[in-house]
Amino acid sequence: MLMNNKAVKIIILVAIIIVVLAVVVLGFILGVKLLSKKCQPLTPLALRKFEMAGGERPEQGEKCDIAKNSYLLKLVYDDSSAAERARTGLELVTPGEVGEIEKDVNWIVKDGNSSLFWTDKKKLGVLVIIGQDKEKDVEKQLDKAFKRLE
Repeated sequence: MLMNNKAVKIIILVAIIIVVLAVVVLGFILGVKLLSKKCQPLTPLALRKFEMAGGERPEQGEKCDIAKNSYLLKLVYDDSSAAERARTGLELVTPGEVGEIEKDVNWIVKDGNSSLFWTDKKKLGVLVIIGQDKEKDVEKQLDKAFKRLE
């Protein structure tokens, strides 16, 4: 009986150690992923360049890495009409063939590079994907970008 109690205690102790180690490893992995997906604010010079290109000056902006070869530009304007005018202006200065990938998302492709434009109220999202023009792959990146724009 005494031997049985010791065996049970050892098994419980080993199980607790395994669970604690799993939680620590999982926490480390999630922490690294969250830290690597940070957004950097755009500089005043970058905001000025967007104003020159799109015709409207954003109040603020961020560049967020989405994947290895893609990033999201989040631009915030005074109101939704300013965001729409900026979107139109930026689409006009972006070279390539224009199409629509989803409702209200314009997709411009040139030489295998993709640029996607959409607005959400006073936010303008521009997803840039280098070296990718396959619709299925672009849609995956777009889903990630939608989540980051919120």
